[in-house]
Amino acid sequence: KKEFRGIDWKWSDVPAGEALFPDLVVKEQAEIVSTGIQEKLDVQGQGGKHLTPEEFHQALEETPAEDVILLDVRNSYEYAIGHFQGAVDPQMRHTVQWQKYVRENAPVLAKKKVMMYCTGGIRCEKASAYVRHVVPGADVSQLQGGIHRYLETFEDGGLFKGSN
Repeated sequence: KKEFRGIDWKWSDVPAGEALFPDLVVKEQAEIVSTGIQEKLDVQGQGGKHLTPEEFHQALEETPAEDVILLDVRNSYEYAIGHFQGAVDPQMRHTVQWQKYVRENAPVLAKKKVMMYCTGGIRCEKASAYVRHVVPGADVSQLQGGIHRYLETFEDGGLFKGSN
């Protein structure tokens, strides 16, 4: 299906003939992670620019700290376990709190280059589109494939400290 083009599939090797999830059922869902966002967002059109792990790393190293806001789109518990150097914890217990953070910080987000990341890139899709919805014209980018892909690329952890 055309809907599945461009998806960053994550694969694991399994011994031949072994079914890990014999009862697996795949169903279409409106949201994978509930955000509580009621506005109709064009995630593909409004979402942030996808940066490969190498591009993300380079942008973090080359952009002056005062010109960028690095947002961890995960909850505070995940942030405490591990995050990128200089990242902001939006103090969320649940993803539905993202809207409040964006609205309260819109003036700051409008003035800086916004870079965001999450575990696998899923939460950033809608989160980045929401930032651009609330702050039209915002310079928003996101880590393609999330921390998962970053740590595959930078096996020493790169600029990420802690666990994923």
